[in-house]
Amino acid sequence: MSSAFLHDELGPYILADPVSDLDYSVTSWIDGLTFSNVVWELLPVVAGALHDPSINVAPVVLDGFTYAIGEVATTWVKNLVAGTTYNLTAHATFNGNRVDDRSFRIKCVER
Repeated sequence: MSSAFLHDELGPYILADPVSDLDYSVTSWIDGLTFSNVVWELLPVVAGALHDPSINVAPVVLDGFTYAIGEVATTWVKNLVAGTTYNLTAHATFNGNRVDDRSFRIKCVER
């Protein structure tokens, strides 16, 4: 995960402003496998918050490391409410039909 993530006793989180419309990504966490599908979930649900999900179709550099095609899944998030903490989950299917999830929190604060 990006170096922008903070950690507390509940795990990783990131801060976001209520007016932000930002992209969040996860990288393949199973060595040698790429994403074949990723479904994103935001809880609590915010209508229209998740948009433009994708899996990289070209190599991508994140935090100085190059990821091959299919190793980065991204979604954009907007319309969050200040004072609310959200859980963003990537429900991933990998090549070979392996399935797993990864989650982190987004704490929405006025910045």
